[in-house]
Amino acid sequence: MLERRGAARFLCAAVLLTASWSRPAVLVAEADDAEPEVKATGIVTDIKPNLLTIKADGEESPFTFKFGEGFDKKVNDAIKGLLIPHRVQYTYKRDGDSMRLVSMKRQATKPAGTVTGVVVQNYGWWIAVKPTTGAPEGYALNYGEKNKNILAQFKELRAGDSVTLTFASDFERHRIKTLRKNEGSRSKSGCPR
Repeated sequence: MLERRGAARFLCAAVLLTASWSRPAVLVAEADDAEPEVKATGIVTDIKPNLLTIKADGEESPFTFKFGEGFDKKVNDAIKGLLIPHRVQYTYKRDGDSMRLVSMKRQATKPAGTVTGVVVQNYGWWIAVKPTTGAPEGYALNYGEKNKNILAQFKELRAGDSVTLTFASDFERHRIKTLRKNEGSRSKSGCPR
């Protein structure tokens, strides 16, 4: 009878030990399957009902995220305050075939100044400019009679053109005050002059 108790104790100890060894392996496997959160920065290029498009720094194509009912309230509230072309810092996580925003924050930028850089893209009423140092930023037109000169130059700008501009920020966005296309910029065809 003592032999049975000893064998039973040994068997119980072996089962417990095996269970304690195997459980952490399962937890690690589950953690490896979870998608990591990705932190990024970029410029808001489009806002539609329940869709936010961001051109992330260094990416060729923009990313589109869903928001609204059924999504994180803090993220939804942060998106309500965004305008095109605000710079944002955000975190997302892959959720199947789509990406789900985890956090969203507007980045603080200079309220006024002079920038020399390369046009990343002309969106018709605003341009994304990559300065010689730093991240791309969005600069919008000021409409009105006194800005006809800037508007004419603005329409001719293409990706790759070197520009120098001065800007001042209002409560919405950076507004272009002066604009100059620099020598050596690309022509309309995209070829260097």
